[in-house]
Amino acid sequence: MKLKGEKPYWRSFVVFKKITIFFAVACFVGLQLNANEEIQVDCSKNLLLSYFPESVVNEVLGDYRVPQNLWPAINADLAEQDTIIVNIVDQKSRAIQQNSAYDVRQKDVVVGIYRETLYEVFAETLKKYGIDRKAQAEAMLDQIQYKKGKLFKECMQSKQKTLELQPEVGD
Repeated sequence: MKLKGEKPYWRSFVVFKKITIFFAVACFVGLQLNANEEIQVDCSKNLLLSYFPESVVNEVLGDYRVPQNLWPAINADLAEQDTIIVNIVDQKSRAIQQNSAYDVRQKDVVVGIYRETLYEVFAETLKKYGIDRKAQAEAMLDQIQYKKGKLFKECMQSKQKTLELQPEVGD
């Protein structure tokens, strides 16, 4: 049943993205780490909200022995594509919505579209620079997503540690 003014379910991932951005900004803007801490974690808003953060991509490119002279161009192309990924996912969702065999309200479908889009963008970019093995592109994307997830976890732990170090109000 659709209520008056209710948005279609296939747009739920856009709402999720906006909520994620709000949460990330609220949690990480102004994050300050203690100078005594041994590990400094880069928790900048741009790093956490980018699909292909340059520092993470460079680390993965290095792990896969991609020539360093290609890194700036690859990062520039990915940064350009980063801004249109939501639009691509939106277009794919609309196309799937027209096919009644799919229920786009299912989280797995939206996650699959999102993952497929990230892979396509990443693989096409790598192909421009002579890296055209599908398995390698998939493995590299998996590693980028793993490292991004690990970075997000470290940022959350750092934020928690910072909050624990702050005195309670009224103390």
